[in-house]
Amino acid sequence: MYSEQLVNHLGDLKEKKNNLETQIGAYTAEQNELEAEMQRLTSRLVELNGNTQTESIKTKHEAKLQYMEAIKETEENYLKALQASQNSLKVLKKGK
Repeated sequence: MYSEQLVNHLGDLKEKKNNLETQIGAYTAEQNELEAEMQRLTSRLVELNGNTQTESIKTKHEAKLQYMEAIKETEENYLKALQASQNSLKVLKKGK
């Protein structure tokens, strides 16, 4: 009877150990996946911040502002040229 209880208790302990090993394995696998994902995201963040050879967001934003300024100036000059052309046409029509 005593040895039967000891065997049952030993079996329970082994089952608990196996359950813990399974849980530890699952947690370790998840931890490894998360660490790999974190490394990938960290690398991407470094890239976006311009710490690699690619352009940074700041550089792209500055380029966008330069394009916007060039577009604005070009539109203003086009409108001035168009207005001058229309004025010249009116003068020519009056002269006929």
